[in-house]
Amino acid sequence: DDFLVVLRPADISGMLKEMPMCRTIVTTGGKSSEEFLEIIRKEGVEDVNVPPVGDCTDIHLHGRTVRWWRMPSTSRAFPMKLEVKASFYRRVFE
Repeated sequence: DDFLVVLRPADISGMLKEMPMCRTIVTTGGKSSEEFLEIIRKEGVEDVNVPPVGDCTDIHLHGRTVRWWRMPSTSRAFPMKLEVKASFYRRVFE
């Protein structure tokens, strides 16, 4: 992930406008989480940090509260037993 370069950041605002019922966003791994943080900071969300792996934080974006979960990386460079990953993801759906 350290060597990946984002050429065009995702249009989070545009996506949320198209999905008015969206209340949860999940990032997987460090790079996507840092990129998401950078995007939302440009959108005016300044009072938030990347949550720890397996945890979440609420952010206020475009008039709604969205829960942001950070999950373990899906990269093969960071192997983790399936059972352990599943325990992290289970929390998102509970």
